[in-house]
Amino acid sequence: MRMRRTAAAATFSTLLLALAACNIPGLSSPASSGKLSSSGSQAVSGSTVQVTGAPSPSPSPGVYVSPTPAWNKVILPTMKVPTPSPANIACYGTHGPGYTVPITLTHTASSATATWWHNGDGGVVSYRIAAVPTPLIGTTPAIAWTTVAPGKGCHQLTANLSLKPGVTYEVWLDVISASATYAGRTIDLMVGRTPGFVAR
Repeated sequence: MRMRRTAAAATFSTLLLALAACNIPGLSSPASSGKLSSSGSQAVSGSTVQVTGAPSPSPSPGVYVSPTPAWNKVILPTMKVPTPSPANIACYGTHGPGYTVPITLTHTASSATATWWHNGDGGVVSYRIAAVPTPLIGTTPAIAWTTVAPGKGCHQLTANLSLKPGVTYEVWLDVISASATYAGRTIDLMVGRTPGFVAR
C-alpha cells in the first residue's frame, strides 16, 4: 500500500512539472519570473512578454531621398565666343566686279563725313569719293571728286564732303585699281553708293 502512494506521488510531481513547462498561469515556476537587465531587453513574468527601450523610427511611406553621387556632377568649361569687329568682316578679298564696300555716312545741311574700310588689297592705287546731286537731269555738272590714299594694311578711311542745303545727294565711292586681276591695267571701278538723302 505504501508503494502505491509513493508511485502516485511521483506521478503527480511529473504532471506538475509538465504543466509548468506549458506556461499555464499560476503554475509557472517562481524561478522563471523576473526581469532581464539592460535597455531594449525582454522582461518575462509568467506568460507575459514586455519589450523595453526606444523604438526605431520608421521612414515615411513613399518618400525616398537619394544622395547625389560625385560622379553625377558635370562641370562644363566656360567658352568665350569672340565678337567679330568690322575689321574681321571687311578685311578680305580683292576689289573686282561685284565687290561692294559699305559706306557709313553722317551729314548736316552743309557737309557730310563718309567712312569705309580699305581691305588691304595691295592692288589699290587710290579711292575717289563724291557727293553727287540727284536726280541727274539735263546737263550733268562736273562731279567734285575727293581722292583718298589707301595706305597699308586693313583700316578705315574717312573723307569730308561739301553739300548745299536742301539738295538731294548720293555718295559714290570708286576704287582706282591696278590689280593683277586686270592684267596690269589700271581701272576705275565703283564699289560703293549710298541711298539718296537731303542736306539739312
